[in-house]
Order: sequence, then structure tokens, then C-alpha cells
Amino acid sequence: MTEVPCYKFSIMSTIFRLVLEVGDGEDTHLGGDDFDKVGIFSSYALMPRDKGMDLLKDKQAIQRLTETSEKTKMELSSFTQTNISYVACNGPKHIKTTITRAKFEELCSDLLDRLKKPVENALRDAKLSFKDLDEVILVGGSTRIPAIQALLKKMTGKEAYVTINPEEVVALGAAVKAGVLAGDVSDIYSWMYVKTPCNNDQKTTQTIQNNR
Repeated sequence: MTEVPCYKFSIMSTIFRLVLEVGDGEDTHLGGDDFDKVGIFSSYALMPRDKGMDLLKDKQAIQRLTETSEKTKMELSSFTQTNISYVACNGPKHIKTTITRAKFEELCSDLLDRLKKPVENALRDAKLSFKDLDEVILVGGSTRIPAIQALLKKMTGKEAYVTINPEEVVALGAAVKAGVLAGDVSDIYSWMYVKTPCNNDQKTTQTIQNNR
């Protein structure tokens, strides 16, 4: 089954032990894979051309470039620069270069701009403004990208709640929902993904969801 990438921005409201989705916005054609693709082509562009290799014509090479770009993306979430190292499958040729976080963010600028519209749509859907949001919770591995966190801080004026592991949130949420549906879990919030008018006295929580 093919996983469909999606960046989703949801406005959640809690009422006693009930969780309601009161607004959402999404880009169903944008996901973590898109940032990986930027890494692939940036890696390719930065590689010297004196090795006699045309990697983009080799499916196996593209797969290895994909793995390299995923590693690069993750490392640039923690470091300001990283080395890109590629060893050819069909020979002793080895390519090594460096990319900075600033360069990666520059290459991702169009993708980052696309994240703004789902945020604005969700707030409009919920009839709320940024000042009505209590917390920003990041869900999904690609939300570790510093540029995404910086964009959200600039838009909402709030630091993201980073105590929760964004990868674990996806797995925990799936486990909780499965438990509720199976009737095995009853002493937690009831999950009700229904849009409803939001009372300004209720606590509202903003969630970014990235299905990778």
C-alpha cells in the first residue's frame, strides 16, 4: 500500500474528557518525502562531475541517494552542516561533499511557503486567531526540521511544545485509537474528529500532523 504524504494543521479543543477537532487545513500533496527529494537533488547538484557518474539514470543509485538524503535531513535538524557521502554500487567510486542547514533551507523555501496556507485555513475554519491557541504540538518526524519550527513560531508567536517525541506521537495516537475502537481502552479521552463551533472559553490546542 502506498502511503500518501500529507501536512495537516488541526485545531483541537478539549472539553472535560472529550477531544474535538474544530478546524483543520492540509496539503495532501506535501509531506516529508518532498523534503527528501530536495535532499536528493541538492546532493546530486553538489556532487563533482569528474567522477564519470550519472546517478539520476540509475534506479539503484537513486534509491541510495534517497537514503542518503533522509540521513542528511535528519542530521541537519541537529547540526548546522553535514557531510554527504555516497559510495557507488557498481564500482570503487566515492563521492563526498558538504551541505549546510542554511543551504538546505534555501532549497526548501517553496515547500516551507506551502505550509502557511493550511495553518491559515485551519484558523479560518475554526473562526479563531493565533492568540486563541494555547499550545503548538508537533507530530511526525519532519517537524523536527528547524525551519518548520521557526516558521510556526513566527506565525503563531509561540514556541513549539517539544517535550513529546514527534515520531512516538504518531504511534501512540494510532495505538490509542485502535484501543478505543476495539473497546480495550476506556479510561482516556474519547476521540471525536468532528468539526464543531468553538467556544472561546475552551482550551484550544494546535497540532501539526505529518504523515510520512
